[in-house]
Formats: sequence, structure tokens, C-alpha cells
Amino acid sequence: MMDSLTRPACEEAIHMDDSVFQTMEQLYRRPGVRSRVALVVVAATILTGCSSVPIPPTYTQDELKAICQRNGGHWQPDELTGGFCRMNSGKG
Repeated sequence: MMDSLTRPACEEAIHMDDSVFQTMEQLYRRPGVRSRVALVVVAATILTGCSSVPIPPTYTQDELKAICQRNGGHWQPDELTGGFCRMNSGKG
């Protein structure tokens, strides 16, 4: 008995999904809609790509120094690049 009550609702939902898809397809086929969609996508890309929010570094210099020393290297501080890790070669 419950199956007979839910079946029409399912068929109605399937029909509604098809009609929404057809409406979107008709809208997309109108002249000028594609260019407007492309313009919105390009504008959104430019606005998000050129935002002024700075991206913080993944690791701080202290964390990089600790990682370097933990792996057997020697940390070389540098004002220009922030520093680098020189691995001990074992020679000499």
C-alpha cells in the first residue's frame, strides 16, 4: 500500500527533472546566452585570481630550520631568500 503512494511522487519528480533540463537547454540555445555565461565565468576568474589576499608561506623559517636539522642538514640563513638547507655530504 505504501508503494502505491510513493510511486506517483517518484514519477512526478522524474518528469520535473526532465522539464528543468529541457528549460535550461532551451535557455542555453538562445542567442547571446553563451557569450554572457562566458563573460561571467571570465569575470569571476579575474576577480578571484587577482584578489589582494596574500597567501601565507607553508612553513615558517624556524620550522624549515627544524626540518633541515632533523634530516641531518645545516640551515643557512639568507636575507634574500629566507634561508636554505645544506646537507652534510660526509666527505672531508
